[in-house]
Amino acid sequence: KVTWWNCSSEREYLIYLKKKLNINKMKKTIFILVVGFYLQSFAQTTFKKGYFINLEGEKKEVYIKAFGAEKPSKIFYQENLNSNKVLEKSTNEILEINVYDIIKFIKKEVSIEFLEKGMKAKTKNNSEIFKTENKNLVLKVLIETEDFSLLSYLDEETNNRYFFIESKNQVNLLEYKVIKENTKSKKIKNFRKFIFQNYKIENSKLNVGKLNYDSNDFKKYFRQYINSLNKNLQQYSSFERDFKDAYNITPTIGYSFLNQDNINETPSFSSTFKTNHINIGLDIEYLLNNLEKKSAFVFSINYLLNSKKEEDYAFGQGNPNNSIIRNELSQIILGIKYRYYITLNKNNSLFLNAGINYNFSSGTTVYIFNPTNAAIASLKYNNSTHFSLGAGYNFKKYYLQASYIPKFKGDFDSLTSEATNGKWNYERSLFNISLGYSIF
Repeated sequence: KVTWWNCSSEREYLIYLKKKLNINKMKKTIFILVVGFYLQSFAQTTFKKGYFINLEGEKKEVYIKAFGAEKPSKIFYQENLNSNKVLEKSTNEILEINVYDIIKFIKKEVSIEFLEKGMKAKTKNNSEIFKTENKNLVLKVLIETEDFSLLSYLDEETNNRYFFIESKNQVNLLEYKVIKENTKSKKIKNFRKFIFQNYKIENSKLNVGKLNYDSNDFKKYFRQYINSLNKNLQQYSSFERDFKDAYNITPTIGYSFLNQDNINETPSFSSTFKTNHINIGLDIEYLLNNLEKKSAFVFSINYLLNSKKEEDYAFGQGNPNNSIIRNELSQIILGIKYRYYITLNKNNSLFLNAGINYNFSSGTTVYIFNPTNAAIASLKYNNSTHFSLGAGYNFKKYYLQASYIPKFKGDFDSLTSEATNGKWNYERSLFNISLGYSIF
């Protein structure tokens, strides 16, 4: 270790200090650049290159925002990545969506028999024969080759998933349903016969007779079938958002209004104090929806800065103001809450919060008897759990919110209690208002 007394001269020590300061300055600069780069990259939203074809057959190359695994009601896109303008288009106005090498949807006319939940036949169609109707549906492409495609359709009403094979511009339903035969259920698995007749794999361990009506089974089978023909395939999955798109991190600053009653059981005694606190906090919001903000879970941490208050008080019935109460309190509140958004337009929304919090209270309440300057009671706060309700307004990256913690009970550790023997507790309510700005 280099010190002033083990250097040969004052000049040598000054040179050492200069080098050390330059190294620390360099480390600090590198740290700032790394953090800045990370935050900048983290702040980018997931847009990937792809295209859509509108109802007029026009193909438009764009960058599309992540929307998950299933067909969205609309897509959000940019014409180039440098643009700050995000456009939207309803999927009802689109014939095809393709995010290159990731996910693809096409609109096709297909013959389908819609079933009850669990792929059960409707009473009027409780037959092994499939009574289909023609419908224009948006189908998800699972596997695509030059000869055929494996497609699926999710019925959002029943959560049934139907599968199709498209070959030579003809789309065939892979037939499967569950019917009632007397008092028992019977599974109609016509899809196995269709696959065996048209897409049988020679010398394969995969048995068509054991195929389930399931996305994973179909993809596994047709991958092997295509490989057996030595042909190329394109497999699509889902367009999930990146980690950065799922979270919204918002520092906040605001003001808190606290009302508290301190109560002693023996003798019967209570006092009330009100304090105001500056609060600073951080909301970490996990968005539950891909495209638009509808609901979220929010983890929050709020620090209410220390506040002191001293006032005269009468301790004991009929006594004059013979005592001083000194209240000193700061709080750290950890919370988890559910947030529901009410969208007004593209940049404006209201939201409602409800959650549970854990309160770390730091500080004391001291009762001092004036004539003798003796402590009647010195009380230290214990931690507590409580509920909270709130509402707010969101404009672009700004969040204005108010929260209310209804009256809840807590207790103290009594550090000194010569004049009082009963248990001390408190009842507290809190109203917060804060302004936040989302950093990403």
